[in-house]
Amino acid sequence: VIFLYHLALVAVSCAMFGLAAGALIVPAFPRVFPSPLSQERAADCSALFSLSTLLGLIGCLTIPLKLGSDASLVSALAWAAMVVTPFTFSGCAVCLCLTRFPARVGRLYAADLAGAALACLLAVGLMNLCGPINTTLFAAALAATGACLMAQSRRKSWWALWALLLVGGGMLNASQGFLRMRFVKGQAY
Repeated sequence: VIFLYHLALVAVSCAMFGLAAGALIVPAFPRVFPSPLSQERAADCSALFSLSTLLGLIGCLTIPLKLGSDASLVSALAWAAMVVTPFTFSGCAVCLCLTRFPARVGRLYAADLAGAALACLLAVGLMNLCGPINTTLFAAALAATGACLMAQSRRKSWWALWALLLVGGGMLNASQGFLRMRFVKGQAY
């Protein structure tokens, strides 16, 4: 929705690229993702997904996507990087969960599919109710909540605080509109 409607395929492609990249990063860097720390690393990746979602949202709202101008390649690459990054962290988290816990892989995959289906249903309603920006903040808060639930260390309280800050920020944004689309198709920049 934040991408121009005719770039929807680009947005989906960036998301799929990020998920695939994340799934390739985990086995490529076994020292970063050691098996004994799989659950903690999955929590970290979920938290980084949450943080990079917020930063990517702010970046996409700040940088105009001016197609057909001299700066179009630079702005398009910046937007792509801001979209790919959160999904890369998400891909790492999903890969860790599905590959490192073989005894629970059936339940984990079922939960993954059920969560994706529920998110599809909620996204439409939330976007109609509170707009795409606050829906994105809500998704980031859910990822932070997931990080909190998976974390086994003292970072658990940080991820819980982060989730609460995102929910509070979304509520504040809904009433004050400090994060809003500045570059809308058909309007002057």
